[in-house]
Amino acid sequence: MLSGGRSLSIQRTKIRSVEFDADVQQVESAAAATSAASETVGWSRQAVESHSRNPAAGGTALVGRSAVFASRPRGRFSRVLDVAGPARDRHRLDPSQTTLESDMISVSARSESWPYNKPFHITGRTWTAIDVVVAVVRSQGATGLGEAAGVYFRGESAPALAEAVRSIEAPSSSSPRAALMELLPAGGARNALDCAIWDLEAKLARRPVWRLAGLNAVRPLQTTFTIGADAPEQVAASAQALSGALALKLKLNGDGVDRERVRVVRQARPDVKLAVDANQGFTPDTLDRLMGALVAAGVGLIEQPFPVGQDNLLENLDSPIPIAADESVCDIEDLDALVGRVSVVNIKLDKCGGLTRGLAMAAKARALGFKLMVGNMGGTSLAMAPGFVLGQLCDFADLDGPTVLRADRHPSVEYLDGAVHCPETVWGGAVGAG
Repeated sequence: MLSGGRSLSIQRTKIRSVEFDADVQQVESAAAATSAASETVGWSRQAVESHSRNPAAGGTALVGRSAVFASRPRGRFSRVLDVAGPARDRHRLDPSQTTLESDMISVSARSESWPYNKPFHITGRTWTAIDVVVAVVRSQGATGLGEAAGVYFRGESAPALAEAVRSIEAPSSSSPRAALMELLPAGGARNALDCAIWDLEAKLARRPVWRLAGLNAVRPLQTTFTIGADAPEQVAASAQALSGALALKLKLNGDGVDRERVRVVRQARPDVKLAVDANQGFTPDTLDRLMGALVAAGVGLIEQPFPVGQDNLLENLDSPIPIAADESVCDIEDLDALVGRVSVVNIKLDKCGGLTRGLAMAAKARALGFKLMVGNMGGTSLAMAPGFVLGQLCDFADLDGPTVLRADRHPSVEYLDGAVHCPETVWGGAVGAG
């Protein structure tokens, strides 16, 4: 759905595609560029609250001062990210185009709530709105913005994320994104701030983010459009309303109605690529009973069938349909354990903590042999835009967040001919300096 609650009918307007070669070398080039500007950073820091696992809540919470941050002396420290193989293979940008001047950067944040056009259902959850944090960074007369919804299954909330962003003292480093790897853990706060800094860098350098990230060009991305785990008649109507979509993702929850949901969506849209997403809602028996219906419907991908921590169940799974990991792969450290268990990893900037980390994660995942998906935790066009940059390196894109909102920001990303396109006026463009 689009602004004002109108049904999404993707226009059949052709977007001019720019030539782009999304191969492994390009992935490595982009990842290397994120760490090439400066190997030395030096943010001064206040007492910074950190995220720590709260077992009782089943997630994370902001729980007071970080001993790690508090014990580090003010001054300078080294940060080297070796994610793209030998240095001779790296494409290094002119550091003057990817670093900030020494002027102090001001940091602020706000929480916002964006209503859905109707309740959105997945396994164990229903939302009527998405709450986000918007990080704002300013320097030399320019402003950068970044949006994050956080990671709901780790207990993150927009107010807590905003407080975490505000707790960062204004940085004076020439490479603040690298410093964020030390100052904030993976998650929504770091994502919002990292993306805001990318936006600021683009405006000050007068070069778009995709160039700063080491990409040769950008192109529109075919994106999936998500249908919630509603009653069968509702999911069929949603599938028909998404008349311009070329790929659909259907949420399933193991409640006994999934077979009918799959059947009616395929009946309504025999022409689309179809994936299903259980959001951890299946057991091996549930999936086994459903598999015949999935195969019959031509489902091409099954996302996160089993709960986090039960990935060993995938080892003996004889699935005729490729499996993707989502909740089981939050950050770069999660990749190794999934080798041989899944074919696709869903990289979300909210999970890994920003575009900088997402590019590094894409490089490692590609090297390990995974296919790549860029996904989203929901949000407005401001949250989709950095994912659009990462999506240039991916095999699949799931960047439909604004389409289920009652309204979106302006300017906004564009959904045309089954694809998403992000004008540079939305975020990360070479405009706005001075």
